[in-house]
Amino acid sequence: MNIEDILDKLKVNCTELTKLNIKEVDSSSAQRLAEALKTNTVLSDLKLDTNNITDHDLNDIAEALTSNSALTTLTITGNDGSYYNIGPEGATILATALNLNTTLRELDLSSNNLGDDGVIGLYNAFSSNSSLKMLDLSENSIGPDGALVIAKQLNKKLALTNLILDYNDIGDDGFKELAKALEVNTILRKLSLFGPEPFEPDENYQEEAIQDDEYYPQEGILELAKALTVNTTLDELNLARNMISNTTATKIADALFVNTTLTAIGLGYNSIGNIGASKISEALQTNSTLKTLELHNNKIEEMAGYYLARALLTNITLTDLTLDKNDIEDSEEITKTICDATFENEELEELANCSTHQEKRIAFLMGSNPKFEKEGGTCNIKGLPNDVLKMILNPSRSPEIGRNLNTISLQNPSQLER
Repeated sequence: MNIEDILDKLKVNCTELTKLNIKEVDSSSAQRLAEALKTNTVLSDLKLDTNNITDHDLNDIAEALTSNSALTTLTITGNDGSYYNIGPEGATILATALNLNTTLRELDLSSNNLGDDGVIGLYNAFSSNSSLKMLDLSENSIGPDGALVIAKQLNKKLALTNLILDYNDIGDDGFKELAKALEVNTILRKLSLFGPEPFEPDENYQEEAIQDDEYYPQEGILELAKALTVNTTLDELNLARNMISNTTATKIADALFVNTTLTAIGLGYNSIGNIGASKISEALQTNSTLKTLELHNNKIEEMAGYYLARALLTNITLTDLTLDKNDIEDSEEITKTICDATFENEELEELANCSTHQEKRIAFLMGSNPKFEKEGGTCNIKGLPNDVLKMILNPSRSPEIGRNLNTISLQNPSQLER
């Protein structure tokens, strides 16, 4: 179906078009789309991905949004992968219109070129909106000034429950401002701060310098960790790729000792070593709310990995643990401990009637999909010693050990990443 046919169906309220992803919109098509949106009462999810829509084109679409009462999800992302569309002017135009819209719940403006000026315009015009729940501003060249504006609005009327700021460089000051907001905010449930491009050390860089502001500031994340000790509403936090050091990881672990609402935290692609990982393992022994912990792509070695695995023997709430891309994959002792923690006797006995293929049964215990055995597939885990196989297949082991743990990933990707 071409763009013209789609727009014709929108104008007559075709009941089949409740979700729509259009990839061929230019200025002329944008005007026709806007006209259709003014009267359409069926479409609830509109995605304009990799199009050639400029700030000027948004005038027509924004005007339509002031009268449209059906659309709940709107996505306008970057153009064709080579350059970006929406800038500061477009952000202000869109936000002004949404002040009059009371039905939109999710807005994705990722991979555009808003910058700090665009965020300032967006939030100044957006201050009276109380219906938007999810906002994605990933990859928009947002810096500390933009983060400051966002933080201030989080403490006002903006009713966001999900905020995504991935691939922006908000810096130390930006983290500090968001930390202040989290100390008092009682609405936000999900916050994703996946860092910008990987840190490139210069010739003077040393491992211990990672904690110095000269190379990568950590004070802001330390303040964020402190905020977690008083925040009572945040469910998910992604801090991947922020060069988090052992010192900072230790403070995050301290927060996990007392925080009772966080259910998922992403700490992948950082510089957490044995000290930080060991402290996190201590927190896991008492924390009773965390369900997802991502520590992939760090600098965790065998002993700290063993401590993490041991923590799973007493922790009864963690369901997903990601440890791939560390230096612990080939440890026999850790593998045994993980098998202890992931063993579920009743589930395994049922599977025993389905298949006798040992590798697939191990994959069920240690893979990323807890239904792996029933759905089939190829096992990623090879070369486990015979005594470990016997341990897993022994039906006499207690089903109480790690009874809620259903995912241990040594090789699989993050769940929190975009």
